[in-house]
Amino acid sequence: MYNAKIITFSPIHIGDGEELIPLEYIEGEKEVKVYPFYYLIDKLYEKYEDKIETIAPRLKMFAKKGELSKLEDFFSNLGVHLEPKYVLSKKVSVNGKNIKTFIKNMLGPYIPGSEIKGALRTIFFYGILSENQELKEKFYNKLKEILNNIERDKANRGDLKKRFDEGLDKENLEAWIFRSKIDGEKEGENAQYDIFKAVQVFDSEHVGYDKLYVDSVKVLNSRRPIEEYGEFLQKDLQINFKIKIDQNAIEGLKKFYEFKEDFSNENLERVTFEFLKKSAINFYKKLIENEKEFIEKRLKNSDEVKNSIKNQLEKLLEKINNCEKSPKIVFPLRLGKHQGYLSLTIMQLVKEENKDLFEKVFKYSVQFVREEVNKTRKILGSESILPGWCFIYIDDKSKEV
Repeated sequence: MYNAKIITFSPIHIGDGEELIPLEYIEGEKEVKVYPFYYLIDKLYEKYEDKIETIAPRLKMFAKKGELSKLEDFFSNLGVHLEPKYVLSKKVSVNGKNIKTFIKNMLGPYIPGSEIKGALRTIFFYGILSENQELKEKFYNKLKEILNNIERDKANRGDLKKRFDEGLDKENLEAWIFRSKIDGEKEGENAQYDIFKAVQVFDSEHVGYDKLYVDSVKVLNSRRPIEEYGEFLQKDLQINFKIKIDQNAIEGLKKFYEFKEDFSNENLERVTFEFLKKSAINFYKKLIENEKEFIEKRLKNSDEVKNSIKNQLEKLLEKINNCEKSPKIVFPLRLGKHQGYLSLTIMQLVKEENKDLFEKVFKYSVQFVREEVNKTRKILGSESILPGWCFIYIDDKSKEV
């Protein structure tokens, strides 16, 4: 097991599926005081036990009838004063909108190991396909086959995204990379032999609430103004976590493959920090090329917004180039929400080599079909920067038992 760090290059939002409604926070001039509903009710019972039979029904009535839009109005009307669970700085005015919350547990905000591992899995997938022409062509052909099946059945089009996803699931394309050789799909369906089980990523240390802040997310190039609000982890932080490539698991899989003549996986040898670094650098350098081209040719916003994004990408590219030159295990990664389609999938590879196929896949694999493929981007409203970027540093000299 090795000590590792997440170094945030831009703010990151990793959601927990929840959001704060206006009855769960009070917005001040420079901060947002947060009172999650369960916390609010507990504190009301704790501090105003003698009045709770009056206070609780009125809170419910106000909320149900929509007569109360802000928590501060409730406090003011009933003479209630409570300390918040936590306080966040803010970069923008929230103006009574819902705020998507950052993932937390009892000890506070953190970055889940599963989030990091999911991103590593994507870049590993990309790295293998990039170097294996036979497998790459088979991947493209399967995508075409799925699309053709949907196109042929015009009488039963239904939810196209759902049908496309079902087609991917049925083909189990990841099994070709993570579980079996090219012609061993049947054996590869068993997830217990997934080679990435050898990669163990643990949840990060907890981060103080003072490292979160509230910002807005804006969608660029959209026909209508789209904006939402969320809790973001600040940039320029270093957050510790632990990671391990379990050699015992790898040796166990090798022995299994020895006894299964039709089930082997040459990719097992690539499960190394060095290959993950190489794959990440190649993946994200290509992504930045795509982003720069998009900004120059398609972004319809002001020069100020364009220049802000371009400057960020140039700094990011410089850091990635430094990683490539460094003998240390340090590489870029993109985490959380608002990354965009190309960051979250390996379809960037399809876009590089087969643009027509990419456009068809994109239209079937996103929630809403747009006239122009992949035409929007999300930025943070306060600084016009792309969220989710970080660097992973693994101290490969720090091995623990």
